[in-house]
Amino acid sequence: MPEAARVARLLEKSGEANFDMRMAHYQCEQAREAVQQGDSAQALKLLEQAAKKTSDAPRPRILLGQ
Repeated sequence: MPEAARVARLLEKSGEANFDMRMAHYQCEQAREAVQQGDSAQALKLLEQAAKKTSDAPRPRILLGQ
């Protein structure tokens, strides 16, 4: 996990902030990169994680539907 994602998780756990939407967006970007590299299984895993973790984020669901 990249440093920024790790710090975001730590801040979330401490109650300092909520990064769910940002993390969902980040996972969607990672999924797009995985697709470009031919790893559709990893892309699907990332999008499903984002959709599950952040139920009100539309982007993971939109990308899952494509």
